[in-house]
Amino acid sequence: MNTVDHSRSRLEDGPSLEKVTYREFEFRLEQIEELVDRSEFANRSEAIRTAVESLVENHADSQSSRLI
Repeated sequence: MNTVDHSRSRLEDGPSLEKVTYREFEFRLEQIEELVDRSEFANRSEAIRTAVESLVENHADSQSSRLI
């Protein structure tokens, strides 16, 4: 019998996603919702994932530039 781990999901054929909970200021969530309402992002999760990805990439770029 196969069981499904409902704590994980997939974006189409992409990698598995872990569920993360964090606290955010209400005004910031309203700003994110505004981006979703303007169709900048499909949902809040996509907006937050994009922001985190940008943060990690920028940090990696700044680390690699220190090595040059």
